[in-house]
Amino acid sequence: MTFYFQQIGADILALFMQFYLLYFLDRNHILSVWFTRQYQLTIRFILTATLLEICIAYFDCFPSAMFQLPYLVFNAVSYTCIPYIPLLMAGLFKSYSFKRFMILSIPAHISAVLSISSIWNGCLFYVDQYGIYKRGPLHFLFVAICIGAIGLLIYYNYIGSKTYELPEKLSLIILYGTAIFSVIIRIFLPYLLLSWGCITLSLLLYFIFLRELNFRYDPTTKILNRASFDERLESLQNAPPVYIVVLDVNDLKQVNDHLGHVTGDDYLYDTAIIISESFKPIGTAFRIGGDEFSVLCPNCTKAALLHSLKELDRKSSQVAQKYPTPYYIARGFSLYDFESRSIHEVFKTADKKMYQDKAKSKVNLSTKKK
Repeated sequence: MTFYFQQIGADILALFMQFYLLYFLDRNHILSVWFTRQYQLTIRFILTATLLEICIAYFDCFPSAMFQLPYLVFNAVSYTCIPYIPLLMAGLFKSYSFKRFMILSIPAHISAVLSISSIWNGCLFYVDQYGIYKRGPLHFLFVAICIGAIGLLIYYNYIGSKTYELPEKLSLIILYGTAIFSVIIRIFLPYLLLSWGCITLSLLLYFIFLRELNFRYDPTTKILNRASFDERLESLQNAPPVYIVVLDVNDLKQVNDHLGHVTGDDYLYDTAIIISESFKPIGTAFRIGGDEFSVLCPNCTKAALLHSLKELDRKSSQVAQKYPTPYYIARGFSLYDFESRSIHEVFKTADKKMYQDKAKSKVNLSTKKK
């Protein structure tokens, strides 16, 4: 019995962290409702897997033929849950529609069918007449599906952190590197009961990380927010020259109304990505309003700025192919130099030029339709 409690010690600690995290998610008023629900669903899957692991560890420590059926059932449910967990965790980095989730989770559905059928045919696992767990002939398929799900988690981790600055990127790599490593341990070394504790700790730290980021980053686009913009603008007050670029993506309301808010979030996210990438050599991008962005470009030449705007147009034409609505990013820019009265006045000038460009683009669009 002492050995059993030594085995499940990490899982007991994981359960405390899971309930603690669910409690804080229920009280959360910072993260979006959709994101909070996704987070809660992920934690509940992990909580289920942890409870199952505690039960399975008991059967491992005290094998008996009389426990053969419950041992099989608990393993089947555990095997069913595991491939979905990296997919749910991936959704915390980059929101995707239910349809896309169902497509991405097809291998996990296959694994679920094989897991349940293993109760009768032992294809993934079986329990022998002495009550001892054994891996079945198709266990390699389960491992391959889990590795694919981990690969998807790594990919979405990369996509979700593209717009963060270097310190935040390093934090995410360490944070989710721990979770990914623990899932690998769970697959290849199932008798080391450390994985759910490591994953839960990663998700708890990620929640704290997100709350911290929320003060500096926009949760939808993952780029710096208005508060960070105001702070950076003030810091550049005594450091001219600075080009201030103001941008606005057209027809966001139309996308939200006709295609849904998940697509609207993708629309904003794609816009933030191409703005960040286009201006990365010369400045820092911010989301400063609903569909408004700004880029601060200190010590930048006009030639470099115009080159970045051309790059933005090139990338915009690629993004436009993803959406049925007309896609255009209106822009205006102005230079803050030693002759300028105030950096805030220069920002207002750039903002005014952006609205002029926005009005002009709508006139051009209506002319083309005629």
